[in-house]
Amino acid sequence: MKESKRTITSGAAIVVGTLVVNLPVFALLAGPAFIASSMGRDDLTLGILLLSFVAAWGWWSLSVPRWRLWAYERVESTSEVHRKALAAGLLWPRGSFLERTEFKSLAQRKRQEQLERRFP
Repeated sequence: MKESKRTITSGAAIVVGTLVVNLPVFALLAGPAFIASSMGRDDLTLGILLLSFVAAWGWWSLSVPRWRLWAYERVESTSEVHRKALAAGLLWPRGSFLERTEFKSLAQRKRQEQLERRFP
């Protein structure tokens, strides 16, 4: 696979990650419960919160590996992006149980490892 040009800063990658990963997570968590509550359906709020949590975690689990590859292919240092993403709340620590909830294919896993070796 051809390497793309290193074109963005790690800070810019974090901003993009916040917009495409965390912003939808927060919307999925709070939006449905807020709507139900504002419609006077407080009886549904707890169930909606539970479903919202599952939907938000699902979004995070699918979007984080894709964002990470996108970022790693465009920055000079993958470890710097990882460190900043941890501080920004985009990622969980490497090897943690929560990190293992990411949904990524074998090809994505191999590509991530390759990029982490080439651009530490």
